[in-house]
Amino acid sequence: MIGKRLTKLRKDADLTQQQLADKIYISRDTYAQYETDRRSPDYGTLNKIADYFQVSTDYILGRSENPHQEQVLFDSNIIYQQRDEGDAYLTVRELEVRYNLSKETVDKMIDDIHGHYKNQQVIDPEGGILTDGPNSPGSGALPEDKKRK
Repeated sequence: MIGKRLTKLRKDADLTQQQLADKIYISRDTYAQYETDRRSPDYGTLNKIADYFQVSTDYILGRSENPHQEQVLFDSNIIYQQRDEGDAYLTVRELEVRYNLSKETVDKMIDDIHGHYKNQQVIDPEGGILTDGPNSPGSGALPEDKKRK
C-alpha cells in the first residue's frame, strides 16, 4: 500500500526516484525499495515525504483516502469559532468543497455542530431560546424599535 501511494505521489509531481531521493536526503536505492514495498520508511523519512508532498502520513500509510486529512481536522476547528450555528454550517460547506469531503464526514461535522451549539444556547428570561442574544438573526426576536405597536 505504501509503495503504491509513494509511486503515485512521485509521478503526479513529475519526479524521478533520484530527484525525490535527493530532496529527502536518502539514496535512490532506498527510496526504490519503499515504492516496491520491500522496505518501509522510518518515521523521520515518512514525515519528510509527507511534508514534501504536503499530505498526511495517514494518507501515505493507507489509513485515509484523503491526502489532506490532518489539514481538514485542523481547519474543522474553525467551525466552533463561528458567531452562530448558521455560520458554522456555512463553514462546513466551504470545507466540504475545499477538501472534497465524503457525505459521512459532512454528516458527522453537522452532528457535532448541532451538539456544540445546542450546549451554547441561552435561555431568554421572557421565554424562548436565544443563540447570540435577542437581536440575532433567526432568534425570532425583534429589536425594540422594530416591534409592532
